[in-house]
Amino acid sequence: MIKQLGFLLCFSPFVIFSQVEKQAGWQQRVNYNIQVSLDDENHVLNGEIEFTYFNNSPDTLKRIYMHLWPNAYKNNQTAFAKQQLNNNQTSFFFAKERKRGYIDSLNFTQSGDSLKIQRTEHIDVVYLQLNNPIYPGESTRIKSPFRVKIPGSFSRMGHVKNSYQISQWYPKPAVYDVNGWNPMPYLDQGEFYSEFGNFNVSITLPQNYVVAATGVLQDSTEKKWLKDRELYYKGNTKRVEDEVASSALLKTLHFEQNNIHDFAWFADKEFYVWSSQQMLPDSSAEVQTFLYSINENDENALQYVNEGIEFYSEKVGNYPYSHASAVIGPLKAGGGMEYPMCTMMLGGGDDNNFIKFRPNNSSA
Repeated sequence: MIKQLGFLLCFSPFVIFSQVEKQAGWQQRVNYNIQVSLDDENHVLNGEIEFTYFNNSPDTLKRIYMHLWPNAYKNNQTAFAKQQLNNNQTSFFFAKERKRGYIDSLNFTQSGDSLKIQRTEHIDVVYLQLNNPIYPGESTRIKSPFRVKIPGSFSRMGHVKNSYQISQWYPKPAVYDVNGWNPMPYLDQGEFYSEFGNFNVSITLPQNYVVAATGVLQDSTEKKWLKDRELYYKGNTKRVEDEVASSALLKTLHFEQNNIHDFAWFADKEFYVWSSQQMLPDSSAEVQTFLYSINENDENALQYVNEGIEFYSEKVGNYPYSHASAVIGPLKAGGGMEYPMCTMMLGGGDDNNFIKFRPNNSSA
């Protein structure tokens, strides 16, 4: 399983690019600015999103469909819950309320004026009736606060105690293409169709969390801290006791990346970190590679990340980004999931197995 992660890491961008080429001669674009903070006592995200939607289509858009995918975890009547039940997976269907999740506190505005949120048949899909249509070749800027109650680890987004996998987490416009809008509910089995754009994301959380994320970390102090942590644990796998408790001090990490279609991040106070470099086959660039895991024996898996970059760059085309990360953790859906520049692989199975997998053998 672990050996696959290098190949999965590289596979995602090549598949996405080939699909885009089958579209018409135009493609929409969405640029994001997101600020979010983690409340790890209540397992809540508090954030604000501003996105600029570029209408490159020949059509005038009077509405924008939005994915509110955290609402897939709100109750056992969602498309996600029904799909899991049909697959004889009952853990979420019968989950306690405290294990469920949702997104709320939304107040979308366009040029400062509130937008009306219209419901659809799925609680994780809505549409915004625009006050000002977006004409061909024009753009509009939309803002909203949001709050996410992070569910337990049932699928791609969730937490096991204070180990967090944050994906499909922010309000995201659906894709508008030659077929019109593609407003799809969140499903456990399936991929995600999203517009490409630039991401500027700031994450605030307690200082002793290690964060693996899409994009390039911009903070030199955090880069040094991660390198010091990597060097400290080489040959010294005994952890200090105070790493289990969350720091009272906070830090804000800043990630940026252009021309990607999604942003995911993962946070754990007990991650080991390993880093390396992989030169592209034509020697045109060097990719910085990283591996994050709470198991000190996983270091050798970093070579599979490097091998995956090399293999797909030779067979398909150069890996298009400067960084590539792999995270080994408690993801449930399909045993792993690929995001731009960041792949999540299954580490501990269900909650109880993952807890046993942790070095401090903590309980839920």
